[in-house]
Amino acid sequence: MAERTTLTIGAITLTRVLYVDVMIAPEAAGLTVDDVQSVPWRSPEWASDTEFGASASAWVIESDGRRIVLDPLQAADEVLHDPAAGSVHTDAFVELMEREGFPVESFDTVLVSHIETVGMMGRRDADGEWVPLFPNARVVIPSASLAEFEREPREFSSTAVWRQFIDAGLVDTIDDGTEIVPGMRAELTGAHNPGHTVFHFGSGPDATWLGHLAVSPLHLSTGLCPQQHPEPERAWELLQGFRDDGRLLLGPLWPSPGIGRWRDNAFHAGVA
Repeated sequence: MAERTTLTIGAITLTRVLYVDVMIAPEAAGLTVDDVQSVPWRSPEWASDTEFGASASAWVIESDGRRIVLDPLQAADEVLHDPAAGSVHTDAFVELMEREGFPVESFDTVLVSHIETVGMMGRRDADGEWVPLFPNARVVIPSASLAEFEREPREFSSTAVWRQFIDAGLVDTIDDGTEIVPGMRAELTGAHNPGHTVFHFGSGPDATWLGHLAVSPLHLSTGLCPQQHPEPERAWELLQGFRDDGRLLLGPLWPSPGIGRWRDNAFHAGVA
């Protein structure tokens, strides 16, 4: 098991809870083997010569009595919720959160950066019906993401689940610039999809959680990625801006430790 990643910024504590690290073919991130091999700092943390590292993980945010989970395992629904696997992954995730000291009942908010997957926002109950995985939490999404969903719902496997949760009144929204807790601010970026939002921590900011703007840290170096972003120029502009001032960068899909800093033309893993 990878070492737990914890970061404190002001009154906020961020903790990464890892479900699994995996190696994946580069095409899954809109890359090629040549793209991977063009990044001299890829090894050992971020990629091999032919595959890139990824994770299913969740970031826990604690501040002033609040407990928020950010984008819990928001990818790979076809694996996590495969009917043939039953509840094996949701059960294992609930057990992991309990073991790590974060029982799912203790959260007040499930914060999701954009509508795309179910992840561990919800689970099927014994009757096969979708219910919230975090039973005492509100699901919170960007208002732009909800507006886009209402205007033009995509044909994701998760669409029916999101429709159910929205219609049931389980979902709240935040706007561009909303302060989630003191010292944590939302920024609507779009680029990946119209509602995509990142989150900044500290006054600098000291750290930015990038969501799906960078599926892999390699995207900090490989340039435009139209396979991932309908607005690739906008995504690349944002990534360069976040990268180049030396703040810490966090990624929900990155392999352990899931955090690093751009320095001397390379992305260095860890909180230093």
